[in-house]
Amino acid sequence: MKSFQLERDSDGIALITWDCPGLRMNVMSWDCLQEMSELFDRAFADPEVKGIVLTSGKPHFAGGMDLDLLARMKAHADGDKAKGVFRGVMGFHRIL
Repeated sequence: MKSFQLERDSDGIALITWDCPGLRMNVMSWDCLQEMSELFDRAFADPEVKGIVLTSGKPHFAGGMDLDLLARMKAHADGDKAKGVFRGVMGFHRIL
């Protein structure tokens, strides 16, 4: 299920639209994070892209983070849950 769409206009602006299907608000999940990262990488790799705009297909940009994402970050922590959450959040910041 795709939550993001990537379009590039004739001026070289990549528009990434976040619109989680079936939800009233966009919620960041593990799959959304992966998908968003892949689209940003694709846009950065396109030599025609001069800028990237991240927008929402819903009236409000986001409703927050899926709590399962925090649990997944903790599970990938090698025994240090706080470190796992920190690495996960910093990875999200890297994407943005």
